[in-house]
Amino acid sequence: MNLSDVLGITEGIVEPDPYLQYQPNFAYTLPIQLLVNGITFTLLCVLLIHLLFTTQYHYPLAPLNYILQLLSILTVLISVIIKIVVILQHSAKSADTTL
Repeated sequence: MNLSDVLGITEGIVEPDPYLQYQPNFAYTLPIQLLVNGITFTLLCVLLIHLLFTTQYHYPLAPLNYILQLLSILTVLISVIIKIVVILQHSAKSADTTL
């Protein structure tokens, strides 16, 4: 089974996304994506540093709440880092193919 057979089978099943035609080009959204993700990354780092420096006060008051806050910050921080890596890899790949 080659690629044309698979495309023929999936043609009736998987319909194209109608909203893709309204999406702006990646080149126009790249700076905004990097700006928003950079700001989010910076704020999460500041929040993590603040939480780590105030551990001696927060942890004795509510250990479960502190652990949940720490884990949620780490989870979102990892998510933002992955988004930035994916955006930069996609832009590097598309820059290599246009040459």
